[in-house]
Amino acid sequence: GGGDMFVTPEIIELNNKKPFGNTSGFRMNGERINYPRIDSLHFTIANRSFVCESAGVWDLMALLPPGFPKIFGVVSLKCFEGLIIDLDLAAGKLTVITRKAFNKQIRDLVKIPVRFSTGQSGQETDLFICVPVGGNNYWLLFDSGNLDKTLLSHSTARMWGLLTDSITTERHELNSVSLTLGSTTHRIDAAAIDMLYDGALSFDLLSQHRFIIDLDHRAVWMK
Repeated sequence: GGGDMFVTPEIIELNNKKPFGNTSGFRMNGERINYPRIDSLHFTIANRSFVCESAGVWDLMALLPPGFPKIFGVVSLKCFEGLIIDLDLAAGKLTVITRKAFNKQIRDLVKIPVRFSTGQSGQETDLFICVPVGGNNYWLLFDSGNLDKTLLSHSTARMWGLLTDSITTERHELNSVSLTLGSTTHRIDAAAIDMLYDGALSFDLLSQHRFIIDLDHRAVWMK
């Protein structure tokens, strides 16, 4: 989740690193956040070593509700630059695969139109998936950290005929929204909020598919 990799100040202290500089980012609701960063963060997942060229330093718990389990960082797509990952949220698995294994698996998958963004400062790796509606292409954020419903901007909801209020900035619950990912059409409950993007996909919706994300060639397949 998240476009940048983040670690908390406690982790930085344990590694005797000194944050520097100032980076600005924006949450999808438009809220601006400022944070320092560190360079060359080395870490291990399941006995595999990774190096992230830079990471933000930020107290993530400040965003979370009281009682939420303590977390010490956010691993983002940025951490897997140049690699191919198989993401199956329903199974709780993220697998780094070889090009040979990838070539075998894509026979049963559907390639989908996507966009990648590096954010305001070029520090991020965000993924947007194309959702066609009414002859137009809308680009929704691939957000595994969105534990809410799938979210649409007010303007997107109006264009889709789901919202008639032309000036509201309040949240509106939307029932039975039709949304197509690849070759699969879903009927879901969504919500319209004031946000920067056309919309943001949710963990629940993304969990209904398996995604192969090629971060070397900037392409995505799904099943």
